[in-house]
Amino acid sequence: MTATTKHSLVQFRREIRRRLESHSDRTYLSKLKELVPTGAPLLGVRVPIIKGLANTFHSEHKNLTMEDVGQLLNWFCKDRCREEILFGVFLLARFKRHFSLFHWKYVRAWVEAIDNWETCDQLAMNVAGELVARDLSLVEHLVEWTKSQNPWKRRFAVATTSVLNQKGRSHPQETFRVCEPLMNDADPMVQKAVAWAVREASRKDEPAAFVFLKRCKNKAHPRVFREGCQKLTSRHRAFLLG
Repeated sequence: MTATTKHSLVQFRREIRRRLESHSDRTYLSKLKELVPTGAPLLGVRVPIIKGLANTFHSEHKNLTMEDVGQLLNWFCKDRCREEILFGVFLLARFKRHFSLFHWKYVRAWVEAIDNWETCDQLAMNVAGELVARDLSLVEHLVEWTKSQNPWKRRFAVATTSVLNQKGRSHPQETFRVCEPLMNDADPMVQKAVAWAVREASRKDEPAAFVFLKRCKNKAHPRVFREGCQKLTSRHRAFLLG
């Protein structure tokens, strides 16, 4: 199937689970259930620890290919365990230099496993966003996802665009194309992501963000509009919010 046999990948899967379970924190698990409402399994491992474990695993298994990690993430998404999904996302991010349009089909499958803001945003920022930044034609898929009945898919579409205006990149118009259909979204989780994406775009192109927000003023949800204006100049904020 890939450079690593299926048997070895199954063993890796078990090893990853054991490592995650060894760092389970009962106190944090109790808090996590409040911070990240989900029907999926939770182990109670903090994100920095998961990221560190993924980095260590990558260092220890140099022969792992991106396809191997993709298969592991397929399994993790099927089981929907928060910690395993995050581990897979962080591990896959180590291969971002090799991302291509071909890998978008995997993202389309993985997004179906999302049911909370944490796995949504991490997958969007570390994987999907990097893919879209390499091929802006994928923005068309994000626009299509804004029509989804699944609020997590809508949030995912917007969260992905935040990466388009980070790390020296500046793609405000592509960001606004995805945000505009959701400016009046009723779901608070989507509203928060839209405002976040608009703020990131405004950091790179404040005039473009001002024009966009001005155009959307009468149709935007008050919370989205207010929070989306936060990084504008005081003069522009006063004009839009006054």
